Amino acid sequence: EDDNPLRTLFNKLVEDSTGGIQTEETEMKILTMCFTVAYLEKLRVANRFLVDAVLSDLSGLSDNNSLILDAQALQHLEIFEATSTSSQVGSEGSFFSYFDRTTTPFGRRKLQSWVSCPLKSVKEINARLEMVDDLNEISVIRDQFHKSIKKLPDLERKISHLLATSVYTTPNQRLWTSMYSKRIPTLYNLLQSFRTFTKPLSTLQRSKDYFTSTRLKQLITSQSDQITHRAKGLLPDLSSILHEFDSLVNWEISSKDAHAIPIPVLNRCPEFDKAQAAINKVISQLQGHLKSIKRQFKNSHEVTFVKSKYRYEIEVPLVLVKNNPKLVEKLELTSIRKGYQRFHSDEIKRLLTKLVALEQERDQALTPFLAILLRKFAENRDNWRQAIDCMAELDCVCSLSLVATTEEGMCRPVLFDGVGGFSLR
Repeated sequence: EDDNPLRTLFNKLVEDSTGGIQTEETEMKILTMCFTVAYLEKLRVANRFLVDAVLSDLSGLSDNNSLILDAQALQHLEIFEATSTSSQVGSEGSFFSYFDRTTTPFGRRKLQSWVSCPLKSVKEINARLEMVDDLNEISVIRDQFHKSIKKLPDLERKISHLLATSVYTTPNQRLWTSMYSKRIPTLYNLLQSFRTFTKPLSTLQRSKDYFTSTRLKQLITSQSDQITHRAKGLLPDLSSILHEFDSLVNWEISSKDAHAIPIPVLNRCPEFDKAQAAINKVISQLQGHLKSIKRQFKNSHEVTFVKSKYRYEIEVPLVLVKNNPKLVEKLELTSIRKGYQRFHSDEIKRLLTKLVALEQERDQALTPFLAILLRKFAENRDNWRQAIDCMAELDCVCSLSLVATTEEGMCRPVLFDGVGGFSLR
């Protein structure tokens, strides 16, 4: 199938990695991918992991700008784990633990990748050091920003979990029952997090004109804004994307469990609108029936609907029950509490049966709309990830700046290009 994620992945491997030219190296790459996919399919997790996979040619990872430290190098240099005097192996005392002052999970993962793939390009290293220098000059503002992003959840992981659901876009699959209870609240929480995502950046943006680092300016500037004649901002415009969601769906917070319930904007889902209108009509009929019962009990304000054992039970004070025996005979006792009795009438039971059927129709109409929301979120995956990547990099350089300003004996190294590498003074 054309929209099969595995086939798309296969075609991308051939097209991007080899330019469509069949060579012996190409065949080895394809065979390797096939074995990998076969193993994932055996575990029944292929769609989950490959739907949003990013292909990279491993032979091109170690380029002119960075090195790759293998497992032995990481172990011998005690980059992430160190051996204590008691022969215990742990992160305490490792090279990474000395530099890690990050406050977000995605920032920490970014710093881990920096440490395991250190730069060797003098230009790239100096660009990173310039960012640290600029943050050193505004240490108070830096600390405010760094503290404010600490509240951000692990957006990177949440997005990955949500995108895995976007594979299953057929509305009638059994998966939707569990997805509705798990993934839709995740979608709501992600959208709410991205609404406030850029607010912490305002503290840094006010100092942007004083920065000498172009890269630092890019990280806090919108993609639509030009910084220099060669450089634009890197931060995507999330407000326009969030506005698209606002034009599709409203969210109601359940009073029972505080979960967000998606309600399509009027005319966005005609089947839902039709079912909801019918439900509102039945609810209005139930309220009208309650008024009729109240009049028979001489308009007592204590006669009301409650939800205890059953929905739309009529709760009546025991005094009124004893004073109106003929009226009570026409009602069916459903439950009791101290000083009160609760009833259903034949009309309430009829309307409840109709209401339940209409609610099922509404939920069935809502299912394809939820698929649209998930696909809309998946379509903007690059923007979500770009925004997170900008924030992760800012977290990392703040971490390095904190080390530079709080530890004794720190200074900026001067690097010079040399033959086959660089020299340090």
